[in-house]
Amino acid sequence: IPRPQDRYSISDKRLFQISDQNLNMEVTLLEGEVFSGTLDWFGRFELGVTLQDETTQVHVFRHALHRVKVES
Repeated sequence: IPRPQDRYSISDKRLFQISDQNLNMEVTLLEGEVFSGTLDWFGRFELGVTLQDETTQVHVFRHALHRVKVES
């Protein structure tokens, strides 16, 4: 796991854009898990993502992110 200063960072401004436009996003975690869904909410340390099947919501810590890819 990378040093804290080398971790993936995503700004609140970018998260507001993703949330407001209801965009699908693909999230990859440091451990390698990959999932897709829409951003429901976010806080200082966490994200709430509803998966594409729309029945499951996951909570992801920001410090566990490896990459966030927005799907157009």
